[in-house]
Amino acid sequence: MADKSVLIIAGSDCNARAGLQRDLAVAHDMGLSARAVVTAVTAQTDAKVSAVHMIPPEIIEQQLTAVLEQAPPDSVKIGMMGTAETVEIIARLLANLSCPIVVDPVIATSSGHELLTESGIKALKHKLFSISSLITPNLPEAKHLLGESLLPQTNAPAELAQALYAEGGPAVLLKGGHDSGENCCDILRNGAETHSFCAPRFAKGRRGTGCTLSTSIACHLANGVTLYSACERAVIQTRKWISQA
Repeated sequence: MADKSVLIIAGSDCNARAGLQRDLAVAHDMGLSARAVVTAVTAQTDAKVSAVHMIPPEIIEQQLTAVLEQAPPDSVKIGMMGTAETVEIIARLLANLSCPIVVDPVIATSSGHELLTESGIKALKHKLFSISSLITPNLPEAKHLLGESLLPQTNAPAELAQALYAEGGPAVLLKGGHDSGENCCDILRNGAETHSFCAPRFAKGRRGTGCTLSTSIACHLANGVTLYSACERAVIQTRKWISQA
């Protein structure tokens, strides 16, 4: 039996390429036990999302209550949530946990399918960020979270990370996969410190990259490493996984 456990809160992917199934595979590969709260059931392929069924908030609350009653986790990874009500339930039930919480703010698919409502985004910023340890948005998600009024003039990744952090949220790991250029840089803003994890950009990505990265970080944090080391190690692991596609 694994010594450490991670709680995964995410939507299901029927093809197991991303979402909850990918999160569970990462935790298993890293030797942690994982418990799961399902927030949505999706029908999707690598090309498109054809259907999304949100789990009723009361069922999500019952799942999460049962998990926490069983035993407290050593870390939490949160992915797709869907609605403001679900965000608020998760924030309320996790508020008294002392373990690290990593939020991968899943807002929409690359094809534009909405996975978090506008009211859900507001709840995410105002209810969940304050109890979280780290958020891991990509560039489009960071811009969406900030909104037009708060976007920095240049939209440079480091400035976006700083703007998000300045909103009173947790540390920010801004993923660089949607950027351009020879190198792909993930930017960590943690307090007054900014760190860049850069490597040559892959010609082709892989679905489930964000899930892999955020769950890897949560698993490392469960094992007691620092936030910087957790991000550094997870970035290396994720790039290795992409290279194996």
